[in-house]
Amino acid sequence: MRFRLRFNTNAKLNDEFSGGFTLATGDINNPVSTNQTTNQMSTRKPFELDRAFLEYRPRYFKPLMLTGGKISQPWVSTELVWDKDLNPEGLAQTLNFNLESTPVLKRVALVGFDCRSRKRRASRSTIRASCRPRCMEANCKPNGG
Repeated sequence: MRFRLRFNTNAKLNDEFSGGFTLATGDINNPVSTNQTTNQMSTRKPFELDRAFLEYRPRYFKPLMLTGGKISQPWVSTELVWDKDLNPEGLAQTLNFNLESTPVLKRVALVGFDCRSRKRRASRSTIRASCRPRCMEANCKPNGG
C-alpha cells in the first residue's frame, strides 16, 4: 500500500513579499515522488521539506517577479522533460506582460531560472551553473500553472 501526505502553507508578508513552504512524505533519496510505501511494519516514515520559497513582486514594476528557494517549476514543461513533482532549488526571474488588447496574444512571459550546484574535484571545489532552462514563448506560465 502507498500513501501521500502533504502540508503546505503560503503567506503574503506585505504588498511586495510572499512566501511559503510544503512538507511532504516520501523517499528522501527520490526528488520526484512524494509517495510513501508501507511495506515495512516498524520503520518510521519520513516527512521532509518539499518546498520553501520567498517571492518578490515590486509594486513599481508589476511585470517582474523574483522567486528564490526550493520552488515549484517556473517554466512551462511536459512530463517528457521535467517531472511535475520536481521542485528545483535556485532563483527564477519572470517578466510577465498581459496583452489583453491584442487579438492574437493574450500574455507573453519570459522566464529565466538559475540554479547552482557545488561540484567537487580532487584538488578544489568549484561552483558552476548546472541547469538553466529558459522559457521565451507566448503563454508561458510562471510557477507551472
